[in-house]
Amino acid sequence: MHAHKLHLLTSEPPCSGCQAEPFCLQSAFSGDQLSDFKKAIRIRGPFERGETIYREGLPFNAIYFIQKGSVKTEVCTASGMLEVTAFYLIGELLGVDSIGSDHYPSDVVAMEETWLCQLSYSQLKTMCHDCDEFQQALIMRLGRTINSDVYQWALARNLKAKQKVAWFIFNLFKRIRSRQSSELRAIPLPMRKTDIANYLGLAPESLSRALHALEEEGMIVNQPKQIYLSDIQKAQSMSLI
Repeated sequence: MHAHKLHLLTSEPPCSGCQAEPFCLQSAFSGDQLSDFKKAIRIRGPFERGETIYREGLPFNAIYFIQKGSVKTEVCTASGMLEVTAFYLIGELLGVDSIGSDHYPSDVVAMEETWLCQLSYSQLKTMCHDCDEFQQALIMRLGRTINSDVYQWALARNLKAKQKVAWFIFNLFKRIRSRQSSELRAIPLPMRKTDIANYLGLAPESLSRALHALEEEGMIVNQPKQIYLSDIQKAQSMSLI
């Protein structure tokens, strides 16, 4: 699959009305520093569903902020199979797992129409040097990413299938609810269920059985493009690691 030919907008990003603004690192800046930050940002998109944003092994030169849409990361295993390693939603950072390396460690693929804010790594380092608040905000974001993407999943891999699926549903519920509404119950699924199974290390049939079991227990209502969370407390208790 070829990477999408990007539209690159060099003007300042249209921050007013941006749904991802509450998660943007621009909140660390003020005055001239904020103006410089906005001028350094490049808008990339649109990427349509299934299009590759960047590939594993390409030289690392920038990090990205998801302004709209969602993506998955995947790597090619020694056996030649693609393995889904993470899902990223609006307001989350891409490429930070490349810091300290010369290359991107995975493919990044859009799961729906996606727009990105790009910041070059050289400018990122300059801003960290010049603005303590930005450096601190970035470190905090990196810490949360490590906790959710690495530590929590490392523990969840050892769970049984049903509990693993409950963990995934509740984790996705928390992330999407923080972006939409505290009243959220219907969890949209930008990813395919085959990708969920891949990410969880389950066969598609095992995922289907686990979803059916959770539905029979009254925790969820399983639908093609979303999962309705009927019992939040049950999901939370089942997903505890």
